Amino acid sequence: MGIVKSLTGQTAYYGISSMLGRLLNYLLVPLWTRLIVPPDNLAIVHVLYAWAALLNVLLTYGMETAFFRFSTDPSCDRKKVGDTAFTALFTTTTAAMVLGLLFFRQIAGAIDYGAQARCLFYFVLIVAFDTYAVIPFARLRLENRALRYAVIKLAGIALTAAMNLLLICVLPYYGVMRIDVESVFLGNAVGSALVLVLLGKDLWGFSIRIDRALLRRMLSYGWPILIGGTAYVVNEVMDRVFLRELLPQDTAEYTLGVYGACFKLAIFITLFVQAFRLAVEPFFFSHAKDRDARQTYAAVTLYFTIAVAAMYIGVMANLSWLQLIIGEQYRSGIDIVPIVLFANVFLGLYYNLSMWYKLTDRTRWGAYISILGAVVTVSVIFYGVPRYGYMAAAWSHLLTYGTMMLVSYGFGQYFYPIPYRVGRIVMYLLLAWGGGYLAWYVCGGNPWIGNAILLVFCALVYLLERKDFRKTMA
Repeated sequence: MGIVKSLTGQTAYYGISSMLGRLLNYLLVPLWTRLIVPPDNLAIVHVLYAWAALLNVLLTYGMETAFFRFSTDPSCDRKKVGDTAFTALFTTTTAAMVLGLLFFRQIAGAIDYGAQARCLFYFVLIVAFDTYAVIPFARLRLENRALRYAVIKLAGIALTAAMNLLLICVLPYYGVMRIDVESVFLGNAVGSALVLVLLGKDLWGFSIRIDRALLRRMLSYGWPILIGGTAYVVNEVMDRVFLRELLPQDTAEYTLGVYGACFKLAIFITLFVQAFRLAVEPFFFSHAKDRDARQTYAAVTLYFTIAVAAMYIGVMANLSWLQLIIGEQYRSGIDIVPIVLFANVFLGLYYNLSMWYKLTDRTRWGAYISILGAVVTVSVIFYGVPRYGYMAAAWSHLLTYGTMMLVSYGFGQYFYPIPYRVGRIVMYLLLAWGGGYLAWYVCGGNPWIGNAILLVFCALVYLLERKDFRKTMA
Protein backbone atom coordinates (compact mmCIF):
# COMPACT_ATOMS: atom_id res chain seq x y z
CA MET A 1 0.00 0.00 0.00
CA GLY A 2 3.05 2.27 0.20
CA ILE A 3 2.70 2.81 -3.55
CA VAL A 4 -0.10 5.26 -2.73
CA LYS A 5 2.77 7.52 -1.68
CA SER A 6 4.21 7.18 -5.18
CA LEU A 7 0.87 8.24 -6.67
CA THR A 8 0.76 11.20 -4.31
CA GLY A 9 4.17 12.31 -5.54
CA GLN A 10 3.21 11.95 -9.19
CA THR A 11 -0.03 13.85 -8.59
CA ALA A 12 1.98 16.60 -6.90
CA TYR A 13 4.22 16.99 -9.96
CA TYR A 14 1.29 17.08 -12.34
CA GLY A 15 -0.56 19.27 -9.88
CA ILE A 16 2.30 21.77 -9.74
CA SER A 17 2.40 22.03 -13.53
CA SER A 18 -1.37 22.15 -13.89
CA MET A 19 -2.11 24.39 -10.93
CA LEU A 20 0.73 26.86 -11.33
CA GLY A 21 0.30 26.89 -15.06
CA ARG A 22 -3.43 27.28 -15.00
CA LEU A 23 -3.26 29.83 -12.19
CA LEU A 24 -0.76 31.81 -14.24
CA ASN A 25 -3.16 31.61 -17.14
CA TYR A 26 -6.04 32.35 -14.77
CA LEU A 27 -4.46 35.68 -13.94
CA LEU A 28 -5.55 36.65 -17.43
CA VAL A 29 -9.21 36.38 -16.43
CA PRO A 30 -9.21 39.75 -14.60
CA LEU A 31 -7.49 41.22 -17.65
CA TRP A 32 -10.03 39.79 -20.08
CA THR A 33 -13.08 40.62 -17.99
CA ARG A 34 -11.99 44.21 -17.39
CA LEU A 35 -10.62 45.15 -20.81
CA ILE A 36 -12.62 42.93 -23.15
CA VAL A 37 -16.06 44.35 -22.43
CA PRO A 38 -18.98 44.08 -22.63
CA PRO A 39 -19.23 40.32 -21.98
CA ASP A 40 -20.60 39.80 -25.51
CA ASN A 41 -17.08 40.24 -26.91
CA LEU A 42 -15.67 37.37 -24.86
CA ALA A 43 -18.35 34.86 -25.89
CA ILE A 44 -16.33 33.61 -28.89
CA VAL A 45 -13.59 32.39 -26.53
CA HIS A 46 -16.02 30.16 -24.62
CA VAL A 47 -17.68 28.87 -27.81
CA LEU A 48 -14.49 28.03 -29.71
CA TYR A 49 -12.81 26.38 -26.75
CA ALA A 50 -15.90 24.23 -26.33
CA TRP A 51 -15.40 23.12 -29.93
CA ALA A 52 -11.68 22.65 -29.21
CA ALA A 53 -12.51 20.08 -26.55
CA LEU A 54 -14.65 18.16 -29.04
CA LEU A 55 -12.00 18.33 -31.75
CA ASN A 56 -9.36 17.10 -29.32
CA VAL A 57 -11.40 13.96 -28.71
CA LEU A 58 -12.12 13.41 -32.40
CA LEU A 59 -8.53 13.96 -33.50
CA THR A 60 -7.03 11.66 -30.85
CA TYR A 61 -9.77 8.96 -31.27
CA GLY A 62 -8.85 7.07 -28.09
CA MET A 63 -5.22 6.65 -29.13
CA GLU A 64 -3.78 8.12 -25.91
CA THR A 65 -5.45 5.51 -23.67
CA ALA A 66 -4.69 2.79 -26.23
CA PHE A 67 -1.02 3.86 -26.03
CA PHE A 68 -1.06 3.31 -22.26
CA ARG A 69 -2.87 -0.01 -22.59
CA PHE A 70 -0.56 -1.58 -25.18
CA SER A 71 2.66 -0.02 -23.91
CA THR A 72 2.15 -1.85 -20.61
CA ASP A 73 1.28 -5.13 -22.36
CA PRO A 74 4.30 -7.49 -22.10
CA SER A 75 3.40 -9.02 -25.47
CA CYS A 76 3.82 -5.68 -27.28
CA ASP A 77 6.96 -3.80 -28.32
CA ARG A 78 6.68 -0.44 -26.51
CA LYS A 79 8.69 1.39 -29.19
CA LYS A 80 6.44 0.05 -31.93
CA VAL A 81 3.33 1.03 -29.97
CA GLY A 82 4.60 4.60 -29.58
CA ASP A 83 5.60 4.94 -33.25
CA THR A 84 2.26 3.59 -34.45
CA ALA A 85 0.22 5.87 -32.19
CA PHE A 86 2.29 8.97 -33.00
CA THR A 87 2.29 8.36 -36.78
CA ALA A 88 -1.46 7.79 -36.86
CA LEU A 89 -2.19 11.03 -34.98
CA PHE A 90 0.40 13.01 -36.95
CA THR A 91 -1.15 11.95 -40.26
CA THR A 92 -4.78 12.64 -39.40
CA THR A 93 -4.03 15.88 -37.54
CA THR A 94 -1.99 17.28 -40.42
CA ALA A 95 -4.82 16.55 -42.86
CA ALA A 96 -7.34 18.24 -40.54
CA MET A 97 -5.08 21.29 -40.06
CA VAL A 98 -4.59 21.79 -43.80
CA LEU A 99 -8.34 21.65 -44.41
CA GLY A 100 -9.00 24.02 -41.51
CA LEU A 101 -6.48 26.60 -42.73
CA LEU A 102 -7.84 26.44 -46.27
CA PHE A 103 -11.47 26.97 -45.23
CA PHE A 104 -11.28 28.91 -41.94
CA ARG A 105 -13.24 31.87 -43.35
CA GLN A 106 -16.08 29.64 -44.53
CA ILE A 107 -16.16 27.87 -41.15
CA ALA A 108 -16.26 31.21 -39.32
CA GLY A 109 -19.18 32.34 -41.45
CA ALA A 110 -21.06 29.10 -40.86
CA ILE A 111 -21.00 29.60 -37.07
CA ASP A 112 -21.85 33.32 -37.30
CA TYR A 113 -18.39 34.60 -36.45
CA GLY A 114 -17.45 35.76 -39.94
CA ALA A 115 -16.34 39.15 -38.64
CA GLN A 116 -13.82 37.40 -36.35
CA ALA A 117 -12.52 34.88 -38.89
CA ARG A 118 -8.88 35.39 -37.90
CA CYS A 119 -9.75 33.90 -34.50
CA LEU A 120 -10.63 30.72 -36.39
CA PHE A 121 -7.24 30.75 -38.16
CA TYR A 122 -5.35 30.79 -34.87
CA PHE A 123 -7.83 28.33 -33.38
CA VAL A 124 -7.01 25.73 -36.05
CA LEU A 125 -3.29 26.06 -35.25
CA ILE A 126 -3.91 25.70 -31.50
CA VAL A 127 -5.92 22.50 -31.94
CA ALA A 128 -3.36 20.98 -34.31
CA PHE A 129 -0.30 21.85 -32.19
CA ASP A 130 -1.96 20.49 -29.04
CA THR A 131 -2.85 17.23 -30.79
CA TYR A 132 0.70 16.73 -32.08
CA ALA A 133 1.86 16.86 -28.45
CA VAL A 134 -0.56 14.21 -27.11
CA ILE A 135 1.56 11.06 -27.55
CA PRO A 136 4.88 12.68 -26.53
CA PHE A 137 3.25 13.90 -23.33
CA ALA A 138 1.65 10.47 -22.81
CA ARG A 139 5.06 8.82 -23.04
CA LEU A 140 6.46 11.22 -20.44
CA ARG A 141 3.61 10.23 -18.12
CA LEU A 142 4.11 6.53 -18.77
CA GLU A 143 7.82 6.82 -18.02
CA ASN A 144 7.11 8.80 -14.81
CA ARG A 145 9.02 11.81 -16.18
CA ALA A 146 6.64 14.17 -14.46
CA LEU A 147 9.23 16.90 -13.91
CA ARG A 148 9.96 17.30 -17.63
CA TYR A 149 6.23 17.19 -18.30
CA ALA A 150 5.66 19.95 -15.76
CA VAL A 151 8.47 22.20 -17.03
CA ILE A 152 7.28 22.06 -20.65
CA LYS A 153 3.66 22.66 -19.72
CA LEU A 154 4.59 25.61 -17.53
CA ALA A 155 6.79 27.15 -20.20
CA GLY A 156 4.01 27.00 -22.77
CA ILE A 157 1.45 28.54 -20.44
CA ALA A 158 3.89 31.22 -19.27
CA LEU A 159 4.50 32.32 -22.85
CA THR A 160 0.75 32.28 -23.52
CA ALA A 161 0.20 34.55 -20.53
CA ALA A 162 3.05 36.86 -21.55
CA MET A 163 1.69 37.14 -25.09
CA ASN A 164 -1.76 37.98 -23.76
CA LEU A 165 -0.35 40.71 -21.56
CA LEU A 166 1.68 42.09 -24.45
CA LEU A 167 -1.16 42.02 -27.00
CA ILE A 168 -4.06 43.06 -24.76
CA CYS A 169 -2.40 45.40 -22.28
CA VAL A 170 1.05 46.70 -23.28
CA LEU A 171 0.79 47.30 -27.04
CA PRO A 172 -2.71 48.86 -26.89
CA TYR A 173 -1.44 51.16 -24.12
CA TYR A 174 1.19 52.54 -26.50
CA GLY A 175 -1.30 52.77 -29.35
CA VAL A 176 0.42 50.09 -31.44
CA MET A 177 -2.79 48.02 -31.70
CA ARG A 178 -6.30 48.00 -30.30
CA ILE A 179 -7.70 45.66 -27.67
CA ASP A 180 -9.25 42.71 -29.48
CA VAL A 181 -10.36 39.20 -28.51
CA GLU A 182 -8.28 37.94 -31.46
CA SER A 183 -5.22 38.52 -29.28
CA VAL A 184 -6.39 35.76 -26.91
CA PHE A 185 -6.16 33.18 -29.70
CA LEU A 186 -2.88 34.51 -31.12
CA GLY A 187 -1.27 34.33 -27.67
CA ASN A 188 -2.46 30.76 -27.16
CA ALA A 189 -1.21 29.70 -30.60
CA VAL A 190 2.28 31.01 -29.80
CA GLY A 191 2.24 29.18 -26.46
CA SER A 192 1.22 25.89 -28.11
CA ALA A 193 3.96 26.31 -30.71
CA LEU A 194 6.57 26.73 -27.96
CA VAL A 195 5.43 23.47 -26.36
CA LEU A 196 6.16 21.64 -29.62
CA VAL A 197 9.59 23.25 -29.80
CA LEU A 198 10.40 22.17 -26.23
CA LEU A 199 9.15 18.66 -27.02
CA GLY A 200 11.53 18.49 -29.97
CA LYS A 201 13.75 15.83 -28.42
CA ASP A 202 10.72 13.71 -27.55
CA LEU A 203 9.14 14.21 -30.98
CA TRP A 204 12.31 13.05 -32.72
CA GLY A 205 12.24 9.97 -30.52
CA PHE A 206 9.36 8.62 -32.61
CA SER A 207 9.76 7.02 -36.03
CA ILE A 208 7.18 7.58 -38.75
CA ARG A 209 5.99 4.02 -39.18
CA ILE A 210 2.79 2.09 -38.60
CA ASP A 211 2.34 -1.55 -37.67
CA ARG A 212 -1.01 -2.16 -39.34
CA ALA A 213 -1.96 -5.18 -37.23
CA LEU A 214 -1.13 -3.29 -34.04
CA LEU A 215 -2.99 -0.18 -35.29
CA ARG A 216 -6.12 -2.26 -35.85
CA ARG A 217 -5.91 -3.56 -32.28
CA MET A 218 -5.36 -0.06 -30.92
CA LEU A 219 -8.26 1.37 -32.93
CA SER A 220 -10.49 -1.49 -31.77
CA TYR A 221 -9.57 -0.69 -28.18
CA GLY A 222 -9.86 3.05 -28.66
CA TRP A 223 -13.08 3.54 -30.62
CA PRO A 224 -15.35 3.20 -27.57
CA ILE A 225 -13.16 5.77 -25.85
CA LEU A 226 -13.70 8.06 -28.85
CA ILE A 227 -17.46 7.67 -28.53
CA GLY A 228 -17.34 8.04 -24.78
CA GLY A 229 -15.02 11.03 -25.06
CA THR A 230 -17.36 12.71 -27.52
CA ALA A 231 -20.24 12.22 -25.13
CA TYR A 232 -18.04 13.48 -22.29
CA VAL A 233 -17.33 16.70 -24.18
CA VAL A 234 -21.07 17.18 -24.61
CA ASN A 235 -21.34 16.83 -20.84
CA GLU A 236 -18.41 19.08 -20.04
CA VAL A 237 -18.31 22.05 -22.42
CA MET A 238 -21.02 21.98 -25.07
CA ASP A 239 -23.39 23.78 -22.74
CA ARG A 240 -21.72 26.97 -24.02
CA VAL A 241 -22.79 26.14 -27.55
CA PHE A 242 -26.30 25.16 -26.47
CA LEU A 243 -26.71 28.34 -24.39
CA ARG A 244 -25.89 30.44 -27.44
CA GLU A 245 -28.63 28.70 -29.40
CA LEU A 246 -31.31 28.45 -26.71
CA LEU A 247 -31.15 31.86 -25.06
CA PRO A 248 -32.85 34.93 -26.60
CA GLN A 249 -30.73 36.20 -29.48
CA ASP A 250 -30.42 39.72 -28.09
CA THR A 251 -28.93 38.50 -24.77
CA ALA A 252 -27.25 35.20 -25.65
CA GLU A 253 -23.72 36.51 -26.23
CA TYR A 254 -23.80 38.65 -23.07
CA THR A 255 -25.15 35.81 -20.93
CA LEU A 256 -22.61 33.38 -22.36
CA GLY A 257 -19.79 35.76 -21.50
CA VAL A 258 -21.02 36.00 -17.88
CA TYR A 259 -21.57 32.25 -17.57
CA GLY A 260 -18.16 31.36 -18.99
CA ALA A 261 -16.30 33.79 -16.73
CA CYS A 262 -18.04 32.59 -13.54
CA PHE A 263 -17.55 28.98 -14.60
CA LYS A 264 -13.80 29.57 -14.37
CA LEU A 265 -14.10 30.13 -10.61
CA ALA A 266 -14.44 26.36 -10.29
CA ILE A 267 -10.84 26.13 -11.47
CA PHE A 268 -9.40 25.16 -8.09
CA ILE A 269 -11.11 21.77 -7.95
CA THR A 270 -10.86 21.40 -11.73
CA LEU A 271 -7.08 21.70 -11.55
CA PHE A 272 -6.75 19.09 -8.84
CA VAL A 273 -9.05 16.67 -10.68
CA GLN A 274 -7.05 17.15 -13.87
CA ALA A 275 -3.72 16.61 -12.11
CA PHE A 276 -5.08 13.51 -10.40
CA ARG A 277 -6.40 12.09 -13.68
CA LEU A 278 -3.03 12.58 -15.37
CA ALA A 279 -1.29 10.66 -12.60
CA VAL A 280 -3.87 8.00 -11.85
CA GLU A 281 -4.41 6.50 -15.31
CA PRO A 282 -0.84 5.24 -15.86
CA PHE A 283 -0.65 4.43 -12.12
CA PHE A 284 -3.68 2.13 -12.27
CA PHE A 285 -2.37 0.36 -15.36
CA SER A 286 1.12 -0.07 -13.90
CA HIS A 287 -0.16 -1.63 -10.65
CA ALA A 288 -3.07 -3.65 -12.02
CA LYS A 289 -1.20 -6.93 -11.46
CA ASP A 290 -0.28 -6.22 -7.84
CA ARG A 291 -1.70 -8.57 -5.24
CA ASP A 292 -3.33 -5.81 -3.24
CA ALA A 293 -4.23 -3.57 -6.20
CA ARG A 294 -7.92 -3.37 -5.36
CA GLN A 295 -7.27 -2.35 -1.78
CA THR A 296 -4.93 0.33 -3.09
CA TYR A 297 -7.58 1.63 -5.49
CA ALA A 298 -10.09 1.79 -2.64
CA ALA A 299 -7.68 3.80 -0.48
CA VAL A 300 -6.92 6.17 -3.35
CA THR A 301 -10.62 6.85 -3.86
CA LEU A 302 -11.23 7.57 -0.17
CA TYR A 303 -8.31 10.00 0.12
CA PHE A 304 -9.27 11.67 -3.13
CA THR A 305 -12.76 12.22 -1.73
CA ILE A 306 -11.35 13.79 1.43
CA ALA A 307 -9.12 16.10 -0.60
CA VAL A 308 -11.85 17.40 -2.92
CA ALA A 309 -14.33 17.71 -0.04
CA ALA A 310 -11.89 19.97 1.83
CA MET A 311 -11.23 21.96 -1.33
CA TYR A 312 -14.95 22.45 -1.90
CA ILE A 313 -15.46 23.87 1.59
CA GLY A 314 -12.32 25.99 1.20
CA VAL A 315 -13.49 27.60 -2.03
CA MET A 316 -17.00 28.21 -0.70
CA ALA A 317 -15.52 29.74 2.46
CA ASN A 318 -13.52 32.25 0.43
CA LEU A 319 -15.83 32.81 -2.53
CA SER A 320 -16.77 36.31 -1.37
CA TRP A 321 -13.29 37.57 -2.23
CA LEU A 322 -12.43 35.05 -4.95
CA GLN A 323 -15.26 36.49 -7.05
CA LEU A 324 -13.36 39.78 -7.16
CA ILE A 325 -11.00 38.09 -9.63
CA ILE A 326 -13.49 38.65 -12.43
CA GLY A 327 -14.74 42.03 -13.62
CA GLU A 328 -17.85 43.51 -12.00
CA GLN A 329 -19.97 43.12 -15.14
CA TYR A 330 -19.38 39.37 -15.04
CA ARG A 331 -20.25 38.68 -11.36
CA SER A 332 -24.01 38.37 -11.82
CA GLY A 333 -23.54 34.66 -12.53
CA ILE A 334 -21.77 33.84 -9.26
CA ASP A 335 -24.57 31.50 -8.11
CA ILE A 336 -23.47 28.85 -10.60
CA VAL A 337 -20.15 28.38 -8.79
CA PRO A 338 -21.32 26.15 -5.86
CA ILE A 339 -23.13 23.87 -8.31
CA VAL A 340 -20.26 23.60 -10.79
CA LEU A 341 -17.74 23.05 -8.00
CA PHE A 342 -19.61 20.05 -6.65
CA ALA A 343 -20.13 18.74 -10.16
CA ASN A 344 -16.34 18.61 -10.45
CA VAL A 345 -16.19 16.63 -7.20
CA PHE A 346 -18.48 14.04 -8.81
CA LEU A 347 -16.39 14.11 -11.99
CA GLY A 348 -13.23 13.32 -10.05
CA LEU A 349 -14.93 10.40 -8.34
CA TYR A 350 -16.14 9.19 -11.71
CA TYR A 351 -12.52 9.07 -12.90
CA ASN A 352 -11.71 6.85 -9.91
CA LEU A 353 -14.73 4.63 -10.38
CA SER A 354 -14.39 4.28 -14.16
CA MET A 355 -10.96 2.64 -14.34
CA TRP A 356 -12.55 -0.79 -14.14
CA TYR A 357 -13.60 -0.80 -17.78
CA LYS A 358 -10.13 0.21 -18.94
CA LEU A 359 -8.41 -2.38 -16.76
CA THR A 360 -10.73 -5.15 -17.96
CA ASP A 361 -10.71 -4.10 -21.66
CA ARG A 362 -14.43 -3.27 -21.53
CA THR A 363 -13.97 0.23 -22.92
CA ARG A 364 -17.35 0.11 -24.67
CA TRP A 365 -18.91 0.49 -21.21
CA GLY A 366 -17.19 3.83 -20.90
CA ALA A 367 -18.91 4.85 -24.11
CA TYR A 368 -22.30 3.66 -22.82
CA ILE A 369 -21.95 5.57 -19.55
CA SER A 370 -20.77 8.76 -21.27
CA ILE A 371 -23.64 8.54 -23.76
CA LEU A 372 -26.04 8.22 -20.84
CA GLY A 373 -24.42 11.32 -19.36
CA ALA A 374 -24.84 13.16 -22.66
CA VAL A 375 -28.53 12.28 -22.70
CA VAL A 376 -28.91 13.72 -19.19
CA THR A 377 -26.98 16.87 -20.17
CA VAL A 378 -28.96 17.54 -23.32
CA SER A 379 -32.28 16.78 -21.64
CA VAL A 380 -31.66 19.12 -18.70
CA ILE A 381 -30.30 21.92 -20.88
CA PHE A 382 -32.98 21.81 -23.55
CA TYR A 383 -35.74 21.61 -20.96
CA GLY A 384 -34.26 23.93 -18.37
CA VAL A 385 -32.43 26.73 -20.20
CA PRO A 386 -35.52 28.23 -21.91
CA ARG A 387 -37.26 28.22 -18.49
CA TYR A 388 -34.50 28.91 -15.96
CA GLY A 389 -31.63 30.35 -18.00
CA TYR A 390 -28.00 29.47 -17.45
CA MET A 391 -28.67 28.02 -13.97
CA ALA A 392 -30.11 24.98 -15.73
CA ALA A 393 -26.81 24.56 -17.60
CA ALA A 394 -24.93 24.57 -14.29
CA TRP A 395 -27.29 21.98 -12.80
CA SER A 396 -26.84 19.81 -15.89
CA HIS A 397 -23.19 19.29 -14.90
CA LEU A 398 -24.07 18.19 -11.37
CA LEU A 399 -26.84 15.83 -12.46
CA THR A 400 -24.80 14.39 -15.31
CA TYR A 401 -21.66 13.61 -13.33
CA GLY A 402 -23.69 12.35 -10.40
CA THR A 403 -25.49 9.92 -12.70
CA MET A 404 -22.29 8.76 -14.39
CA MET A 405 -20.56 8.29 -11.02
CA LEU A 406 -23.36 6.11 -9.63
CA VAL A 407 -23.80 4.03 -12.78
CA SER A 408 -20.06 3.45 -13.12
CA TYR A 409 -19.88 2.37 -9.47
CA GLY A 410 -22.72 -0.11 -9.95
CA PHE A 411 -21.32 -1.80 -13.06
CA GLY A 412 -17.76 -1.61 -11.74
CA GLN A 413 -18.68 -3.56 -8.64
CA TYR A 414 -20.19 -6.24 -10.88
CA PHE A 415 -17.28 -6.59 -13.31
CA TYR A 416 -14.34 -5.57 -11.10
CA PRO A 417 -15.31 -5.44 -7.40
CA ILE A 418 -13.29 -3.03 -5.26
CA PRO A 419 -13.79 -2.72 -1.48
CA TYR A 420 -14.59 1.00 -1.41
CA ARG A 421 -15.44 2.49 1.99
CA VAL A 422 -18.78 3.74 0.71
CA GLY A 423 -20.09 4.92 4.07
CA ARG A 424 -17.07 7.16 4.69
CA ILE A 425 -17.12 8.51 1.13
CA VAL A 426 -20.81 9.44 1.34
CA MET A 427 -20.30 10.99 4.76
CA TYR A 428 -17.48 13.25 3.53
CA LEU A 429 -19.50 14.29 0.48
CA LEU A 430 -22.47 15.25 2.66
CA LEU A 431 -20.22 17.14 5.08
CA ALA A 432 -18.64 19.00 2.18
CA TRP A 433 -21.98 20.02 0.71
CA GLY A 434 -23.32 21.01 4.13
CA GLY A 435 -20.18 22.93 5.07
CA GLY A 436 -20.17 24.81 1.77
CA TYR A 437 -23.87 25.62 2.12
CA LEU A 438 -23.36 27.00 5.62
CA ALA A 439 -20.33 29.05 4.57
CA TRP A 440 -21.91 30.70 1.52
CA TYR A 441 -25.67 30.77 1.98
CA VAL A 442 -26.27 30.74 5.75
CA CYS A 443 -23.23 32.79 6.81
CA GLY A 444 -23.38 35.11 3.81
CA GLY A 445 -19.91 34.26 2.54
CA ASN A 446 -18.15 35.46 5.70
CA PRO A 447 -14.61 34.09 5.18
CA TRP A 448 -13.83 33.92 8.92
CA ILE A 449 -16.79 31.68 9.66
CA GLY A 450 -16.29 29.74 6.44
CA ASN A 451 -12.66 28.95 7.17
CA ALA A 452 -13.58 27.96 10.72
CA ILE A 453 -15.97 25.41 9.19
CA LEU A 454 -13.10 24.16 7.03
CA LEU A 455 -10.88 23.73 10.10
CA VAL A 456 -13.60 21.74 11.87
CA PHE A 457 -13.88 19.47 8.83
CA CYS A 458 -10.11 18.93 8.72
CA ALA A 459 -10.02 18.16 12.44
CA LEU A 460 -12.77 15.57 12.00
CA VAL A 461 -10.88 13.94 9.13
CA TYR A 462 -7.74 13.79 11.25
CA LEU A 463 -9.56 12.10 14.12
CA LEU A 464 -11.21 9.52 11.87
CA GLU A 465 -8.43 8.74 9.40
CA ARG A 466 -5.07 9.30 11.06
CA LYS A 467 -4.36 5.65 11.86
CA ASP A 468 -5.37 4.27 8.46
CA PHE A 469 -3.61 7.08 6.64
CA ARG A 470 -0.30 6.43 8.39
CA LYS A 471 -0.62 2.73 7.66
CA THR A 472 -1.42 3.30 4.00
CA MET A 473 1.41 5.77 3.42
CA ALA A 474 3.97 3.67 5.27
